[in-house]
Amino acid sequence: MNVALIDIGTNSLKLLIAEVSPAKDFSVRHYSRQTTRLGTGLERHGSIQRKGLDRTLSALSRFKDDIQGHRCRRVFALSTHALRDATNAGAVLHAIEEHIGVRPKILTGMEEARFAFISAKRRLLLDKPHTILFDIGGGSTEFVHARNGKIETVQSLPLGALHLTEQFLKSDPIDSEEYSRLEVHIENVFQQSRPPLQFEGVEPSDLDLVASGGSVSTLARMIAHTQKTDPTQPRAIRIQMDHLEALLEKCLAVSLSERKKIPGLEPDRADIIVPGLAVIAMIMRKTGQRWLTISEGGVREGALLAIIENELQWPSETDSKGNPQGAAPEW
Repeated sequence: MNVALIDIGTNSLKLLIAEVSPAKDFSVRHYSRQTTRLGTGLERHGSIQRKGLDRTLSALSRFKDDIQGHRCRRVFALSTHALRDATNAGAVLHAIEEHIGVRPKILTGMEEARFAFISAKRRLLLDKPHTILFDIGGGSTEFVHARNGKIETVQSLPLGALHLTEQFLKSDPIDSEEYSRLEVHIENVFQQSRPPLQFEGVEPSDLDLVASGGSVSTLARMIAHTQKTDPTQPRAIRIQMDHLEALLEKCLAVSLSERKKIPGLEPDRADIIVPGLAVIAMIMRKTGQRWLTISEGGVREGALLAIIENELQWPSETDSKGNPQGAAPEW
């Protein structure tokens, strides 16, 4: 049975189509992504803006064709930071439901973090006593600290690549003072987090440091291009701190138009990549890690596993058109 999962993010819209097996596992059949910037202006206005919603609805129309083409029997939709914080989230959810016939579930930050960790455990061998996983989105970054494979602490912090760009980076090329203020802000968010992030007190040799999210996947592709490996297969990539720092310096040294030409960096992500790289670099410094492991599946694959296991509850049994929640609507 093919199922579809639509991930409505702050920066982009993602579609995962998978074949679910009787053994409660899945194989990915299709994946696509559209930059929609649903969360543009959210920090300033407190609400989702019409242009961002229109871009999202337009991308959803294209996704409907993919879903029909793969004959998906069930369709799920979820959203993250943008709709958690928006004052008009209800109206946006209604517009999306009217458009695709499925009402999205808004994940909590804790759910996002847990699903990212579930996905990483499925894809990677995490055999160190401690694991720190972080997932960088457009509006927030989620953290998990696990000991011997069991989650101990989970946090969601307002360190999203899109929102940090809007808040701090106004110049082109990026001004050094702006970047310094960005770094200070990231440090302050870490310091003020409650409970404190478990960066200290763990020996680097006892720690698996794992990351997922758009900025992380983009970094993996950029490094794959520099190393002349297959940039379409970043899932097993391990990133060295020296390579990250070199790419960050390169992005800071050039204009936006030049950043768009960097191999592996999608042009529609070039304007928000620097804050994402800055967050990654600071976490690696704080943990004392010279290497970072990429988990490509991210929140969406963990959420799909939770759906398969019936661990994720949806807003209602039926949508506004009377379709069972998760059933493919009549398009």
